[in-house]
Amino acid sequence: MEEKTRKDLVRLYVRRVLVTDTVEDGLLPAWLSMIVGIVDSDDLPINVSRETLQQSKSLTAIKKKLLRKALEAIKMMMDKEPYEQEEDDPRKPGSQFLDFWKVYGPTLKMGLVQDVANRDRLAKIVRFKSSKTALRDPNDVITLEEYMLRAKRGQDYIYVHSGESLDAVKNSPFTEQLVDLGYEVIYLVDPVDEFLLQYYQEFQGTKLMAVAKDNFRLGPDDDEVIRTKAKRGRQSIRSLLTFMKETLGSDKVSSVRASMKLTRSACALSSEQFGYTARMETVMRAQALANPEKVQTIPKQKVMEVNPYHPIVEGLNVLLERDPQSQKAADIINVLYDSALVASGYYLHDHTDHGIRISKLMAQTLGMDPNVTFEEPPMPDMTEVEDDEPEKVEIPINFGDMPDDDDAEDDEERIDLEGDDFADAEYAAEMEEEVADEEL
Repeated sequence: MEEKTRKDLVRLYVRRVLVTDTVEDGLLPAWLSMIVGIVDSDDLPINVSRETLQQSKSLTAIKKKLLRKALEAIKMMMDKEPYEQEEDDPRKPGSQFLDFWKVYGPTLKMGLVQDVANRDRLAKIVRFKSSKTALRDPNDVITLEEYMLRAKRGQDYIYVHSGESLDAVKNSPFTEQLVDLGYEVIYLVDPVDEFLLQYYQEFQGTKLMAVAKDNFRLGPDDDEVIRTKAKRGRQSIRSLLTFMKETLGSDKVSSVRASMKLTRSACALSSEQFGYTARMETVMRAQALANPEKVQTIPKQKVMEVNPYHPIVEGLNVLLERDPQSQKAADIINVLYDSALVASGYYLHDHTDHGIRISKLMAQTLGMDPNVTFEEPPMPDMTEVEDDEPEKVEIPINFGDMPDDDDAEDDEERIDLEGDDFADAEYAAEMEEEVADEEL
């Protein structure tokens, strides 16, 4: 899509003569590259070079008109009534536009990134899944306009969250507080969505807010209540937050704070306002031409958000009050950090250390000393084992049922007669009887 000259599916004719199918910047923008067609014009000069033709004002007008017609065709599909499926069709009623969107939706989203002039038009076309749509119904999607119509009163932001799948985004710890308070969260699961957030940040005056960033805000009324609750919780675990920051170090977390987003999870890791989200890191690592050295430069520092009212956090606080330098508390904090990395969608770097810490905690849970070195039992000395001969066993044999020698010979003769010579012996006996009859 970044090439200036590409082969289009829309061919340019002048008075029914093919001129070219390769136009600089294309007859249609890259995000409409799925359209196939023919353009035949009588106004373009035919007796000039192709380079001169591409600078023609008539060609510029053709490009604008094609774009307008394409957007009108998409708008017509949107306005059509949903069609009914046949009785034996398992699919639910849909529409021509939704069928089109399922295939070319990510391509149309690229228009929000590339086409600045038509962003407002495209913003009314794009569709999203959200926390208030049916997760398994592909036809249940919303537009940004529909989101604004059913937003809470006083809501100042459009909340969005990105992830690898709908299930991962739905179960993310970052959406817990928002869903509980009745806010709708838009789910972004296409790889292009991360780039969309960087280039398109406002819809009709309302800003888009990524809930995984540390600049998170709620509506005015809810924000004041939740912020006061988080402040009260921070005061109760102030020493624990300091200990967590010292234990993890500045190379892992930039700050540790009481969270306004969590209700059921113990902790989560947010990215800084202008940092990489977990989804963006995944996209960068998955690129075919990704530079490993550049990937290593992705900052590992995250903002660790702690739920001060979670039982694990309360237990850690009690443990730290008894022993301010508790090694057990430090081990649990490291495991919490690793689990928060995975739950927040980030890449776990220290797999070996994570496995060691998990094994250590399991040993403590079983009442074992995790620092004890386990030794294998010694192997037996095979030289001391005597090589005894196997015991001989006598098996009695009853000779009473065995045949005599004479009987054995009769059996052998009988067997011979029943063999291949039996037919010849019978024939010889018949011939002897005939000769005796003739003599008589």
